[in-house]
Amino acid sequence: MKADMRQSEWLEWAIELQNKMDKLFWDEKGGAYFSVDGGDETLVLRLKEDYDGAEPSYVCRDNTLFKLFSTLSINNHN
Repeated sequence: MKADMRQSEWLEWAIELQNKMDKLFWDEKGGAYFSVDGGDETLVLRLKEDYDGAEPSYVCRDNTLFKLFSTLSINNHN
């Protein structure tokens, strides 16, 4: 029971984190994630990388997102 409770806490945290990332980086009109959040009003342009090169953060993000959605059977981002 304790292990299930701990796993549930991690799952809740993962959902919260994903919701935050969606709020900050997701492009509702064009799909995909921006590289930076929209909080900086001095930015003229927000880019979306189609190639992450040697930056594993995108790969980690995508793998984590896939695992979370698979676990919860969610398909919000086509």
